[in-house]
Amino acid sequence: MTTVAGHPFPEGLHYLVEHDVWAELADDGTARVGITAMGIALSGEVYMCRPKPVGLAIAQGRAIAVVELAKSIVSVKCPVGGTVVEVNEALADAPEWVHREPYGRGWIARLRLADWAADAPQLVHAHQAAGLALLLWACEPEAPQRLVTPFFHAAAAAAFDTPVEIYFAAASVRLLAPGVAAGLRADPGHPKTVLDALREAVGHGAVLYACTDALRAQRLDGSPLIPECTRRGGAVQFMARACDLRWRALVF
Repeated sequence: MTTVAGHPFPEGLHYLVEHDVWAELADDGTARVGITAMGIALSGEVYMCRPKPVGLAIAQGRAIAVVELAKSIVSVKCPVGGTVVEVNEALADAPEWVHREPYGRGWIARLRLADWAADAPQLVHAHQAAGLALLLWACEPEAPQRLVTPFFHAAAAAAFDTPVEIYFAAASVRLLAPGVAAGLRADPGHPKTVLDALREAVGHGAVLYACTDALRAQRLDGSPLIPECTRRGGAVQFMARACDLRWRALVF
């Protein structure tokens, strides 16, 4: 299961992210819809939920229900377009299921899909990668403006609870020498150093690998590296990740 900011996003569902709603497709051409856990966290407890009636045609992004919150009444947008064929009758007496079990008993309605091919590009399909491998190849200290971006991406992926491995190759291994990354900034006016960005990625769980051949070529073999990097790994290890269909790979 994917998590974002501590909120679960189950695999197999399709999400209309801008409206914090989900759709679960069935083999019969229908889809069950509801509010995401993040949407519930942002809005608060639900005291009333009134879905649109059976038989009504709803366009993607239009209201599928109205919910009453502590201080407001808001509409719930529909992640897919279609005709309502069923509503969750239990919510009439127990609307709290919407915030207690947003992906279970708190589902709102079921629709017969109108045009899935047109709706699908607007949705995010949750499937968790086994991990993300980043190769730093053109990230030499002489181009500090390129050095922060890979660590920002690594930190973001690790924040999704995705395993992240960063492989330092070629001249990028020089960033691992004490004092180098600490003296570099992507922008002279920015308070954070490249080392700060690196540490943020490591703090979220990213693991650093230094290529032994690159260390030798840069005359760093046998020299101490920053404490954040304790592992060695080069082309074989990175390509093993890149060729694994369960992993994603990025090259910087």
